[in-house]
Amino acid sequence: MGVSITEISIIALIFSIRQIFMEDRIFTKIFLIIWSIIWVFILIKIWNILKWRMFGYEIIIITQDKLVLEERIPFKIKEYAFKLSEICISKYNYQNFESENLFNVHPGTINIENHNHCILTTFGKYLTSEEIITIEQELQLHNIKVISRDTSSVEKASIADTDKSSKKHIMNFQKKIFLICLLPAVLYGYFHFKNKNESENEIYNRLKAKGIITIVNSNFQEHWDADYYYFYFVTDNGQKIEKSGKCGNKETFNKDYKNLNVIYNPSNPKEFMEYPKFQIYSTSFPVFWLIILSLFYSLSGSVIIVLGCLVISGQFKLLINK
Repeated sequence: MGVSITEISIIALIFSIRQIFMEDRIFTKIFLIIWSIIWVFILIKIWNILKWRMFGYEIIIITQDKLVLEERIPFKIKEYAFKLSEICISKYNYQNFESENLFNVHPGTINIENHNHCILTTFGKYLTSEEIITIEQELQLHNIKVISRDTSSVEKASIADTDKSSKKHIMNFQKKIFLICLLPAVLYGYFHFKNKNESENEIYNRLKAKGIITIVNSNFQEHWDADYYYFYFVTDNGQKIEKSGKCGNKETFNKDYKNLNVIYNPSNPKEFMEYPKFQIYSTSFPVFWLIILSLFYSLSGSVIIVLGCLVISGQFKLLINK
């Protein structure tokens, strides 16, 4: 399953990056950039999981007064040292709960806690029940007691809430930022659509009042990155007006551009609309697209702000390591 999702992620990322350079519309370009960033994070998460599952291992070292944990993967070693007098060890049954989540490395089964029961770190990733019992017995040989705790979601949530480095805390922070970004996003979306709508309405009304309908001369053009349409029409006074753009494929061209009519303003021929669009054009304000645009800007803004805060605070690695 991990391999198939990895392949999908790579294909999606390549497609997004390719479209960024091909796309002319700024709104679509911004969307594709954010979309690509999301797929980069997914690939990083999958790589970290596969890297740990294939090469990672843990070492437990117990001395007279210390417990040392080491996590080893190629080119990276993490070490945690604790005084035995300052910690207690507990066991949670995370095995089934976490291993079903593809985008999380298993957090571990045995927890190192302080005396206030706040988890400092965990070890024992992807252990079977027999392996957990073996480690528990080995710790008991060194006079270290392992306490079994309740695995209810309420308790786990309360532990996560006390930790400002937890994913739950980050998600709550992002929700607040999203709500803060929503108001300026709605205002921006409103004025963006209002100005665009007013401009298009003025052109539509002028074309409706005095527009002239004429047929265009159109051509289909193939290119390595996309297929294009090109058409031109000649006004009554002999002026040539041209337009080109992407059209998808030959079938789309034949359907939309082969026998195309346009309506143009004789006073300003550069003001024209394709006749099918002119016939179905509505002067009403597009509320649906305002909502979509506002939500998009809010989400994009909150993601960028949260990532910036995590980088500044040094918590960016939480998105990759946890």
